[in-house]
Amino acid sequence: MLLALVLGGWAGMQVSQPTITKIATPESTFFTVSTGTVGSSITLPVQATWPSKALPPVGSSGVLTRMQIPKDGVVHQGDTPYSVDERPVAVFEGSVPMFRQLQEGDAGLDVMQLQAALRDVLGTELKTDGKFGATTTVAVKNWQHSLGIRVNGVVQRGDIAFVPSLPMQISLAKDAPRVGEEISIGQHLFIQLEDSPKFEIALSPDQLSLVPHSGPAYVKWLNKTWDGTIGALERAQDGVELTMVLVGANGSPLCGSDCHEAVPGEGAFFSAELVTVPEMTGPVVPTAAITTAPDGKTAVTFPDGSLQEVEVQASANGLSCVTGVNPGQTIVLFTVPPS
Repeated sequence: MLLALVLGGWAGMQVSQPTITKIATPESTFFTVSTGTVGSSITLPVQATWPSKALPPVGSSGVLTRMQIPKDGVVHQGDTPYSVDERPVAVFEGSVPMFRQLQEGDAGLDVMQLQAALRDVLGTELKTDGKFGATTTVAVKNWQHSLGIRVNGVVQRGDIAFVPSLPMQISLAKDAPRVGEEISIGQHLFIQLEDSPKFEIALSPDQLSLVPHSGPAYVKWLNKTWDGTIGALERAQDGVELTMVLVGANGSPLCGSDCHEAVPGEGAFFSAELVTVPEMTGPVVPTAAITTAPDGKTAVTFPDGSLQEVEVQASANGLSCVTGVNPGQTIVLFTVPPS
């Protein structure tokens, strides 16, 4: 009887024993701080064009038989950049256009310009009195002989193109005739280029918020990189499109000494890199690991749950360069709550 009661009690204890349930705990993912570089940039097309103005039109008609613009595009006093009917046309400095044939007995400011130019080109002591006398005739004949044209002491209207100043940079005008084509009096053959081309990025209103408005800019050409900066923002004539101007350091040409080789007279397109976040090197952590501490400061969490204040130096592409932690330290990246 007693044995039965004991067994019965034991059986009852086995049935009534509670089930032990395992309580789920949060699981954390850790990250080891490393040394790295954080930064970002955006690449956009940039157009380079030469600001220009028209030069006086040609003063002769015939077939354009020669065109010889220097590689750097710069013409000097006495240069002959083209020929019409095999007769060279010289570029001289002067404010009065070549409007007539000049010969002995003529007088005027255009004669004075001719005398000054011949004195420079020939290296003579020709008097610049504006009177075409015997000594001027001799100088003209010497000049004609140097060009290999008929020596008669008479300067034809088409022999000279007076331009405001020399030296100057030139390029072919739009729709200018080519060698072998007819050219007529009054046609524009060349344009005067400014000292350096203008680099512009066209921006829509939507793009304006995506690009920096100041800071460095790098333009690539062949195996070179031109260092520049973001200059002014200019509104286009339509009042909608915006243009970002890139300039060289300290006002120098962005393309440096490569301008004439890299940018033809009709302009060219290049690739420009605009820095949106300047590069910083140091301890790098995932941006997602950075939290706000109770005191409002930025911090990361160590595996033991303690917080470490950090200062963000740069953030880009999900990473942040910070101070306050050292490479090799382990921090909490994120914690998965229990399910």
